[in-house]
Amino acid sequence: MNEPSEEDILRTSPTTSTGAEPAESTDWTAISINAYQNQSLSADVFGRRLDGQSTRPHRRDDATCGGICGTVTLLVPKAEDMTTGRITRLAIDHPDQRLASSPLAYRRVFLEMTSYLHQVAREYQLTHLEAFVHPRHAKLYRRVFNATPIGKPFACEDVAGAPAQLMKADIQHPKTFHRRLRARYAG
Repeated sequence: MNEPSEEDILRTSPTTSTGAEPAESTDWTAISINAYQNQSLSADVFGRRLDGQSTRPHRRDDATCGGICGTVTLLVPKAEDMTTGRITRLAIDHPDQRLASSPLAYRRVFLEMTSYLHQVAREYQLTHLEAFVHPRHAKLYRRVFNATPIGKPFACEDVAGAPAQLMKADIQHPKTFHRRLRARYAG
């Protein structure tokens, strides 16, 4: 099977020009993952919402749960022969203003959410993940996930013309991820 061209990928982008909803929602299942601040002020992934419906909670204790500090949506293709999912709407923001500007706090939330996202993607038998990222974040995706850029950076209409770079990662083999982080994604 041939890999789709950059033009094909951009034409079949799952979001509308506003980025609000998948263009053809019948082709994708949206899974939202939220991270909540715990008492140690790091992230604790709560669980997922499947197309707006809550599924069972994961690793959540209401007594120790703070506000949402991160969210990400995984788009899973409904076609059984498609094994590439899409990461959308990744946002991190600590409700505790003392941590809002801390790179360490940001990294903890990012790693917790993406390791859980990886687990969910593998449950759906996905082999690859794609994400449109700001070009300055492309280096992070290359370092952490060994993701490769697809095409050149472009003005993305989904985010008001901001620069974007399509990145794609093979998630079947976490051993290709950053050596200090592999254990988070194995399993």
